[in-house]
Amino acid sequence: MIMKILLVYPPRSPKVLAPSNFEPLALEILASTVSDHEVKIIDLRFESISMLGRLLSSYVPDIVGITVNNTIHVNQALKVLKFIRLKNPDGINIIGGHHPSLTPQDFYTEYVDAIFLGWAEKSFPQYVKSLASGKQLDPIPGVVILRNGIPISQNSNFYDLDPDDIPFPDRSLPQKYRNRYKDELGRRTALVNTTRGCPYRCSFCACWKAAGGNYLVRSAEDVFKEIISLPLDVRRVFFADDNTFFDINRTEDLYSLIKKSRIKKKYSGYCRSDTIVKYPSLFRRWKEIGLDNLAIGFESTDNTILKKLNKANYIEINQKAVRILRDIDLKFRSYFLIDPDFEEIDFHKILDYVNQFNIIRPMFTILTPLPGTQLYEEKKSRINMSYDYFDFMHWVFPTKMKAKKFYKSFVGLYYKAYSFRRHIKILLRNYFNRIKRYGSGKKQIQCISLIDLILLKIVAYPLRRKLYRQYFRL
Repeated sequence: MIMKILLVYPPRSPKVLAPSNFEPLALEILASTVSDHEVKIIDLRFESISMLGRLLSSYVPDIVGITVNNTIHVNQALKVLKFIRLKNPDGINIIGGHHPSLTPQDFYTEYVDAIFLGWAEKSFPQYVKSLASGKQLDPIPGVVILRNGIPISQNSNFYDLDPDDIPFPDRSLPQKYRNRYKDELGRRTALVNTTRGCPYRCSFCACWKAAGGNYLVRSAEDVFKEIISLPLDVRRVFFADDNTFFDINRTEDLYSLIKKSRIKKKYSGYCRSDTIVKYPSLFRRWKEIGLDNLAIGFESTDNTILKKLNKANYIEINQKAVRILRDIDLKFRSYFLIDPDFEEIDFHKILDYVNQFNIIRPMFTILTPLPGTQLYEEKKSRINMSYDYFDFMHWVFPTKMKAKKFYKSFVGLYYKAYSFRRHIKILLRNYFNRIKRYGSGKKQIQCISLIDLILLKIVAYPLRRKLYRQYFRL
């Protein structure tokens, strides 16, 4: 029997300050695992609920699956599931992603028939096959079967996955949205997974927890084949991993394949500073083939805090990485965690660090205890905000400082780090270094153009006001 399957990306939470517009990669991959069935993808970031209702009436799917990778999507997904059950009462509703893998009990509801835990490349097609055969469902590894919101069957052995089990995503299904899948700067970008999970154990991170502590690495050849299969008009690739460059031999092999092919694309992704310090020549070579930007979690300016976060890194390593990337002239964003327990002096320390080491693109995110992490267990008794606020730009437990003062200090980090005065000083310093012969040996500090600074200011103002209204109801 051919099953009709509708895969759904949930709508945005209205509380989110900086929503993502990346493609629904997990759904595209799952669609490929059941290519012998009839599959559609609807992205509710760009469609209305009424459009979903019309699709349910005309298509009448046997199975509707929703991905909930991020905690901020939980409440929106639950609303959609209720809507789907009312519109399509005879269909099967299933859910998967990081959050349900870590906290499945949040979806113990009459609107959900099955919860997929962990990686579903094997469990999802097996589940579909069982339904298509009309036989009674046997326990499937990684699938929680619900009846009226109560678990009646569960098999927890759900990480039996090899890299070869991961198919290429079916990017044709969300084709109507293709021009809307962009990075944070509005550039059309494709996502490519080269790894799953992470070998590190940071206490605030849900990635390795959702992967059950496993770290899966796709071969260089497989990743390369996916890159060259991308639409020709997609010129940017974001490696949607938490640790793309950890496996040095695989990364060297991928570099060689891309270089030999002479394909022209821009690449970006996440990276640890200690990897950069260990293998600086690797990143120099990768820049030659298109590596354009890195996102690096510095997290703190204090080794004591890094140890508490189980980061397995040091601020001295971060500083060395800054010097290496500046020497290579490779752009990077440095992420710092802003703890709601910060006092005023802690904000000053971070800003002093940014200025001292000429961090040009710092990113400041609120320390957020994601369900399932060690940090969540430590903080859960203090959490007083709903999942809608878990976007790393809101504090979800009370601040140590007065709330309005914390808000001003948090917003002030961005305004001071991206001030015209600061960047004009850097531009002038670079200019004088160029015209002075004895200063010609100094590397130029990366700059943000004044036009980009103006655009950032324009975008930042409504976000600042939105954050203020959400907390102080003005």
